[in-house]
Amino acid sequence: MGKICQSTVLLTAWFNTSTGQFLEDAAIHLSGSNKNAAETYTAYKHRTSTQDPKLPYPPTKPSIDIPETREELWTLVGLDKEKFEHPPTHRWQMSQSGNWMIRRIPNSKVKGKPRIIYRSRNSSGLEGLSIVETEETDPALAPVRETEMAIKRQNSKDWDFFAYGSDGKLDAASLFYTRSGKTIKGPAPVSCLACHYNRRTRLFTNIPASYLVAEKFNSVGADSSNRP
Repeated sequence: MGKICQSTVLLTAWFNTSTGQFLEDAAIHLSGSNKNAAETYTAYKHRTSTQDPKLPYPPTKPSIDIPETREELWTLVGLDKEKFEHPPTHRWQMSQSGNWMIRRIPNSKVKGKPRIIYRSRNSSGLEGLSIVETEETDPALAPVRETEMAIKRQNSKDWDFFAYGSDGKLDAASLFYTRSGKTIKGPAPVSCLACHYNRRTRLFTNIPASYLVAEKFNSVGADSSNRP
């Protein structure tokens, strides 16, 4: 067998194994079972409502009740009462209560818009919670394009992902920015899982795996200001 042909076979085998591994882990993450992994993944990929009784998510009870609206979320986690001394910049800033950190990304690579990140601190009693708002730059539209939340799963190293649309309601879809400059709609949380999956640890983490890899191989560290 020629070297090129052999390399192609090995690459194909790796891809098939890697894809199969992801589908299995995603199915377990979504439904709690790896039975019929591909079918399970496809079903959640085409889910149109977060309230679909046949496709509940997550399979285990979250550490907090997931609100139906962004407003309820803000009240539940206490962000409606938090105060920050300065407007958010690319540097992390702690809230006056010490319970939250905030920073602003001028242009997110995955969203194509500015984003504001809120991270809970241990003192908040909400360890393992990240909330990100994508700002809308079109003044004719709502100022917040979408709100996304990542929350650490109880008794696990995995994280769960949720999205709220521009209307402030929990949504089964999220918006993404493509390399061609277009904005597309992707299913949530399936699209989130694809980006936040670490193939080495087989975990779904709050930081996209691609940035973890970048930090590992960049001697000066990846530019964290470009994180989504």
